[in-house]
Amino acid sequence: MFYAILLAIIALVSQFFSAQPADELIQTSHSPDNSYILRAYRGDGGGGATAANHIRCNLENVREHSFSDIYYCYRQDEVEINWIDSKTVNISGKVLDVTKDSYDSRDEEDDLDFWLNYWELE
Repeated sequence: MFYAILLAIIALVSQFFSAQPADELIQTSHSPDNSYILRAYRGDGGGGATAANHIRCNLENVREHSFSDIYYCYRQDEVEINWIDSKTVNISGKVLDVTKDSYDSRDEEDDLDFWLNYWELE
């Protein structure tokens, strides 16, 4: 009986985690020299009406076959990607050196402008 209950709990937990929404790939962009691939994903937050969309950009270094998230913006639905040169990209107005920079809007939570915009009081 104990093992049956344990298996049922494991099945429910695994079903819960497998039902989490996945981010949707919305854009792919290659650097001018093709050494980097930037993939932009839209996520719905998984909270229905209480969670806002977000954009996450994942960078692939083709030579090293390594991946890293370099951009995350909460409450964003669309993304614009423009490569300035082979190592510099403009993602929705944020200019990043892909070898060392990243942007995460959640890091701005101490910024008054962030909260005014968040609560649409501006």
